[in-house]
Amino acid sequence: QLMRPNFGAGLANFLHEPNTLVTRRRIRDAVQTALLRWEPRIDLQRVEVWEVDNQSEALRVEIVYRVKRTGTVKSMSLTLTLES
Repeated sequence: QLMRPNFGAGLANFLHEPNTLVTRRRIRDAVQTALLRWEPRIDLQRVEVWEVDNQSEALRVEIVYRVKRTGTVKSMSLTLTLES
């Protein structure tokens, strides 16, 4: 974001990190912190980050949240590829 350089979770900072438990925990913490800071329309339920089977450089980030306005629980996930 041009006018908000600190917006987001900073996942690009992790792209050259090894896929280790420490890296996955740091990514989880970064995503949680960003969502709590930048997305007031949700109640964050959980963020999980784990290895992708048979892809040593990939990890999966799953976010579960409740939309405050409707009470609807939703989830989204993404796959992040780290060092190659």
